[in-house]
Amino acid sequence: MVAFHYEEFEPPAPLRPFLRATFFAEGQIHYPTDRILPNGLAVAIFNLSAPHLVGKRPDRSDWESFERDWVHGVQTTPMFNTPTGRTRVVGMLFDPVGLHALTGKDITHWTDLTVAAADILPPGFIEGMKSLLDSPGETATHQALHDLFAAHARLDQPGWVLDLAGDLRAKNGMVSLDAAYKGIGHSARHLNAVFKRMNGVSPKTLSCIYRLNALLGEIGATGAVNWAKLAHDYGFYDQSHFNREFRRFAGMTPRAYLEGRRTAYPEAGPGEGVSFAPEGEVS
Repeated sequence: MVAFHYEEFEPPAPLRPFLRATFFAEGQIHYPTDRILPNGLAVAIFNLSAPHLVGKRPDRSDWESFERDWVHGVQTTPMFNTPTGRTRVVGMLFDPVGLHALTGKDITHWTDLTVAAADILPPGFIEGMKSLLDSPGETATHQALHDLFAAHARLDQPGWVLDLAGDLRAKNGMVSLDAAYKGIGHSARHLNAVFKRMNGVSPKTLSCIYRLNALLGEIGATGAVNWAKLAHDYGFYDQSHFNREFRRFAGMTPRAYLEGRRTAYPEAGPGEGVSFAPEGEVS
């Protein structure tokens, strides 16, 4: 089995409200498919190796082969990714407003979808991106990617949108939206509409995604898990409310998620790759 290497490169501070990181991934996963849970990010993938099969339905009825470059919009339910060979990709992890800043478009059009990069991203950005991929794992390459994003994105987005999105992220979704709306000074309906257009989902949905990811980040590779306490700590009304939200978010029960993770990643520490739930037999 070929070892899998994944490395993230943090952008400079002015870009961090928009671009979480760029990354380089290379190797072979030791199971057939990744079930990728919502994480509050949009992702651009620039592929340097075998095609990937991507879809939303576990029965594969909607899976599509992407050979070159593609973009995952913000996800509210899980998606599936199956590399058809060795993985070798460069990627960009956008905070959702970053995809809006780069495209200038209403990104709800791509929520829960995966589409060819050429259908979304500016042509000049794609051309510039491809010119930088000769050394995909080098720090200098990723610094150039950050500069390329800054040159093509509109960073003058409304301050309240950036502040609210940043607050939700920093506080793991544990934010009183009513209080936030009053502080901004517009109706909740108006703020929700503007925020959703620029982030792909509403503040409430993004809050739930962040809370669930933070909750899963507390689970270690061994030991019992007190799901009821975690649900309470992260603002779910009761166990049934948590179970319902988790099934929508992960497409499986908490127990099934835990068993799959511990089988595939027996040494994973809290917070490591919680969005990835292995599918299929582990080799």
